[in-house]
Amino acid sequence: MGMYELFDLYEKKKPEIRMDAGQLDIPPDSRIVEELRKFMDEFKYAPTSGLEELREKIAEIHGVEVSETVVVPGAKFGVAALLHGVKDVTLIAPYWPGYKHIAELNEANLYIIKTNLEQEWMPDGRFKVKGALVINYPNNPTGVVADKRSLEFLRESTQGLIVSDETYSDIYYDRKPASIIDLNFENCALVYSFSKTFSFPALRLGYVVAPRDIVKKVIEYVRATVTCVSPFIQRAAILALELKEEIGRKIREILYERVKVFSSALDPCGFRFLEPKGAFYFFIDVGRDGTVFSRRLLDKGVSVFPGEFFGGYKTFVRASLTVSREKLVKAAKLFCEVAQR
Repeated sequence: MGMYELFDLYEKKKPEIRMDAGQLDIPPDSRIVEELRKFMDEFKYAPTSGLEELREKIAEIHGVEVSETVVVPGAKFGVAALLHGVKDVTLIAPYWPGYKHIAELNEANLYIIKTNLEQEWMPDGRFKVKGALVINYPNNPTGVVADKRSLEFLRESTQGLIVSDETYSDIYYDRKPASIIDLNFENCALVYSFSKTFSFPALRLGYVVAPRDIVKKVIEYVRATVTCVSPFIQRAAILALELKEEIGRKIREILYERVKVFSSALDPCGFRFLEPKGAFYFFIDVGRDGTVFSRRLLDKGVSVFPGEFFGGYKTFVRASLTVSREKLVKAAKLFCEVAQR
């Protein structure tokens, strides 16, 4: 059973404490919801590359030209568009399973750079990148944040395209993460999603920032598949980006408290993990088969994903901080109970 099939099972079983998917319980800002409602009668096509006003806002945020931006229906779609036709794809494990799925559908050759907890989940000097490299910092599932030096190291190690999924770039607990476009912009592409910061996963909205030739390729992929992103969603996104700093600050405050609460509650269990510096996941070594552990945890009303899905980490599970402080404390106690069986 894959991750998405397991998610469907959890949807049916409805466990009390859902810590599986990366779907925050924090409601979206009411001002953005109202903006959605305001434009919901706009059902015509939008330009394939996105509304000019939204692209201008994206360009302003990242310090690029409007022609170096394109609006896409979700970050996953952006990654798929960038990897379309690429023969070789390299991932850094642990990785989000969506990247592997995209590479497999493209019938690309897949290469994996393995990392481990002892390395603090970052690649060392003993690896080789083939083809395009997909990176994701702050990282799902480990919560690791890459600094500019680490990104430079990865950039220097890659001859092909670097696809940087920066979906969690607003969710960090120390200094603001570096971005791939802080470096030499050539042959680099940034992908962003509105699903996490703004709690809008169902809107399927994201964007790509890249050099013009790469953006043109993404635009052609949009044109050949979904045609465009709904204009009323894009109009709400303009307001969302105007509120990004305010909303991001609030989200970080809520999630940082959850990180500390869950970390403290897990400590007595003896598990091995790194406290996340970004995103909202704990990747936990439970010291036994993570799939079996997940099933036993589910019997107690807590759902998590086995580490097997994220690159073959058989003794790990990923827990999402997608529930209240009280439920996190309860979940940690149930983690300990399962560990003692």
